[in-house]
Amino acid sequence: MTSRIRVVSYNIAKGASLFGTKMRLDGVRLALHTLNADVVCLQEVQNHNTRRFTTSSQLDTLATIGLEHSAYGANKHYPHGHHGNAILSKQPITAQHNLDLSVRKVERRGLLHTELMLNHRPLHVLSTHFSLMARDRLEQAKALTDYVETHIPADAALVLAGDFNDWHRRVDQHLRRSLHPIQEVFDHAHSLPARTFPSLFPVLRLDRIYVRNLMVAHAQVPTGRVWAGQSDHRPIVADLLWS
Repeated sequence: MTSRIRVVSYNIAKGASLFGTKMRLDGVRLALHTLNADVVCLQEVQNHNTRRFTTSSQLDTLATIGLEHSAYGANKHYPHGHHGNAILSKQPITAQHNLDLSVRKVERRGLLHTELMLNHRPLHVLSTHFSLMARDRLEQAKALTDYVETHIPADAALVLAGDFNDWHRRVDQHLRRSLHPIQEVFDHAHSLPARTFPSLFPVLRLDRIYVRNLMVAHAQVPTGRVWAGQSDHRPIVADLLWS
């Protein structure tokens, strides 16, 4: 039996405008709802902020789009709250683990690993956000691949999504060597990751979705003004087949 699953990866920039003066989380929620995803991997989710007068967390707000199951891993803590990676899913999440990938105290980064059950088979979904520093990114890539090789069977279905900040594609090369036969969802169409940053006029190829033991049916970066106004990144949408 072939399963079809739609995965989205999106850095939501804490649901705020560039200088944090205006909250855009409702716009993010409504925009994501139009994508009809089965799994959404998020970065820069500010799940606790005492400076904002709100009765629910960002994750609770975003889960109202029909993705009722969620996992969250805090990376950066500060006096008024914290932010990190998150995963939303239509299917129950049966296991989760948050791995600290931080190289420096100032720039906290992480990898959130969840396991879902789809047609009685495990699907491993990882959401991550890498450093702005090239040397740190390579260390984080090695830590990530060591973790995957140790904790995820080589024949298991795997989705690795996130903001890799990897405009030189050095992390990309390491992932392909270490996690073969992993592929990025735009390989089949363009042989290059998609341009996702900045959202107003995407130039840099920062965001990726990698898969292993899954087939890519289609991948796209949504266009239109609505996506230019929600975050400084645009999301990636991938339709995957699993037989």
